[in-house]
Amino acid sequence: MSEYPPFFLDVCHDLAVALIPRSGSQTIREWLGKDAIAVKRDDTRLRSVSKRVAFIRNPLDRLASAYSLFYWTKDYGGKSYRHIPTESWEIFVDYILNPKIKDEHWQPQVNLIGSVPNIFHRFENIIEHFEKYRPGILPHNNKTSRMPISDYRIAEINEKYGDDFKLWEQIN
Repeated sequence: MSEYPPFFLDVCHDLAVALIPRSGSQTIREWLGKDAIAVKRDDTRLRSVSKRVAFIRNPLDRLASAYSLFYWTKDYGGKSYRHIPTESWEIFVDYILNPKIKDEHWQPQVNLIGSVPNIFHRFENIIEHFEKYRPGILPHNNKTSRMPISDYRIAEINEKYGDDFKLWEQIN
């Protein structure tokens, strides 16, 4: 079982929200604030809340977001992702499709969240839904200028993220 993502558990609001990289995890951390604690997905306290929410992002948009973040982080002198090749979309795709390379930023979302969530929303609609669970300010963190992508190895991307695409398409 993956250690990631932690869920943010807010018992006061009867709420747990999955923290999926490149699907608003930094925004969600700030939105839930100091009342929420990070817990692993096997933490039994997650079952004590009735609203276990996951905001699922379009998988291709999520990959493009990760590529852009790593590109710009490297361009601005960031150190944490220097090992990730970002010279081009094609080189990045070759890297992430290598089964030996593991990173939560491009692991399928369904693998990260497991069976914990009982409520799903599209990440793209987070603004429409967040007040249902916990009113407040929804910050927007880690927004990056989007780098161009292509259909390079799209069949393999569709296969690797097939369950993510299926889930994302089922969500209204």
